[in-house]
Amino acid sequence: RITGRNILSPLSDEDGGGAYGDGATMTATAMPSTSTFTSIPTYLQLRGGAGGGGGSTSASSTPSTPSSAHMITGGSLSSALAMARSQARLLVVYIPNKSKSKAARSNNGIAETSLNSDEVARASNKPSRRKKGDTTSSTTNDFGSFVIWHPDSPTSSEAAAAVKRLRVKYPGKGRKSGGGGGGAAAGPILLVAYVAQHPTMVDSSTGRPRLVPKVLAQHHCNPPPDAKSMSLWLNTLRKRHAKQYAAMQHHIREARLYTERVRGYASSQMDDENRQMKERQARAEAKAREEEEARRKEAMEQRRAELLDSLPDEPEAGGAGTITIALRFADGRTGRRRFDADDATMGDVFNWVDAVFEMERERIELSTMTGQKKFVFGEDGTSEMTLSDAGLGKMTGLRVTEIEAEEDTNNGDEEEEEEEEEEDDEEEDDEYDDDEEEEEL
Repeated sequence: RITGRNILSPLSDEDGGGAYGDGATMTATAMPSTSTFTSIPTYLQLRGGAGGGGGSTSASSTPSTPSSAHMITGGSLSSALAMARSQARLLVVYIPNKSKSKAARSNNGIAETSLNSDEVARASNKPSRRKKGDTTSSTTNDFGSFVIWHPDSPTSSEAAAAVKRLRVKYPGKGRKSGGGGGGAAAGPILLVAYVAQHPTMVDSSTGRPRLVPKVLAQHHCNPPPDAKSMSLWLNTLRKRHAKQYAAMQHHIREARLYTERVRGYASSQMDDENRQMKERQARAEAKAREEEEARRKEAMEQRRAELLDSLPDEPEAGGAGTITIALRFADGRTGRRRFDADDATMGDVFNWVDAVFEMERERIELSTMTGQKKFVFGEDGTSEMTLSDAGLGKMTGLRVTEIEAEEDTNNGDEEEEEEEEEEDDEEEDDEYDDDEEEEEL
């Protein structure tokens, strides 16, 4: 809610209401993205229907904008009205006199020279309203004061339609040009109009408020003003009609605020939906991992129970062919068990480690204290090898090492460091004395 005004209540022209005419090309900074028009209330839309002229503007009637942003050549009056309203400017309408008389051609030349002068260009592009100390570059104050439109030809259908819609006559003696009787008009039409919106009527082809041009002033053009006089005339009208400028700029500001709120709300909704979707996805993935881990643990417990049942019975201590194997783990744990050298296999030793000490046999390596012999489950028939074939002594100590998962890429420096550590371990293991080892066992 904007302080002091409910933005959902219709606005009159004096309050800053109004919508913009038929699909004319507009300055990008003067309006929000067209994708937001469907969500903007009708009375706040920055583009409108046929501006009260009825029917939509065809492509052939779209005005062309030359290098001067304030000048529109050709196109329909409806398009020019929409352009002026969208930029919060008053519309200057110039229609050359269609008479072929010398006086008419001379007056047309004077008016056109003035309209294309630098003085008029500066007066047209001068900010219409700027509060003291206002340096904001994004406000509607940066729009100019006037948009100048004239048809391609004074004899075109657009020129005739504009004269009829604006309800004006060519200045001069007698009736307007082409009438019978009286002196022929010799001056062109030069006027300034305010683009208002109809408070109730909506264009049926677009569903947007109808634009209504209100003539504020018409120059007598007898003769037409020169460049300096025309710029002074426009500057005077700018000061005189500050209320109309304020109404149009107020409307654009409210439309922008409404658009920002719509966009912000839509962006917030999208962010919330994305966040909720990511949270649901994360919960689903976590749940799937938990279920998978639970199934794996259950399968592992069942397998270890089976492995424990499958272990051979321990032979008597000191019997013929009895081997005592002592285990040493990296975390300080130890274990000891007797096996028959000819009946038991290295697979039984791995099963013992897996079932009792809960270290998966596929992820461990067994090695002698000197490191001269290493055994990995399932490698080169190790599992089926008997203890005597493995060359284990009557009392053997084995280190239990967990095998790290191999990375896809290996660093040369890391491989060298691992080789150096293995060599150091072998040197330390060589220092063990066989008598001390047997005494420990």
